[in-house]
Amino acid sequence: MKIKKAFDICKKSKVISLFTDGTTQYLSDGNAVYPLTALPELDEDYICQLYDINDTQREKIQFKINEPLPYEFSFADSTPDESAAMLHDINIQLEGVGVCIPVMTERGIKFIKSVYLAPLSDTDSRDIHYFLRQTPDGREYFAIKVGLLLYAIIAPVNIINQPFVDKLYQLYHYSKLALENSGETEK
Repeated sequence: MKIKKAFDICKKSKVISLFTDGTTQYLSDGNAVYPLTALPELDEDYICQLYDINDTQREKIQFKINEPLPYEFSFADSTPDESAAMLHDINIQLEGVGVCIPVMTERGIKFIKSVYLAPLSDTDSRDIHYFLRQTPDGREYFAIKVGLLLYAIIAPVNIINQPFVDKLYQLYHYSKLALENSGETEK
């Protein structure tokens, strides 16, 4: 995992949260959580030194250090209620949101911001597995694993509404029309 990319995400969002379970620290910006393995215990000063955060930037960042793990998310490598999901190979640029990747789940399509996968860019994509989980109150989130180990927790982007679905249908309709006009036929 490229930990620097995870810190870059937090630095850009101006939120750096460090959770701990007593043995492992986890880094979060509020929308994604990454376990920090093979690092010494971090504090605000050490983070600023390691990741080139100057005093002006530091004043604008909200630091939450050594918070307890958020109880609503499972940080276990697997849970009995998780279901496999499949990342699609199409990206969608959404105004005001950024680049999102569709993820197919048993509960329909969900989207995650592609930036949250940047810390995993040094991992072969064939080794990355996506699982949909739910908090006790029913909120959905993704557990991203490399092999059998949890590497990230990512919240989906809430963009599914009727106007969005209508735009996707329109994109489908015009894509199908272009295919028909190209002389290609479905096989």
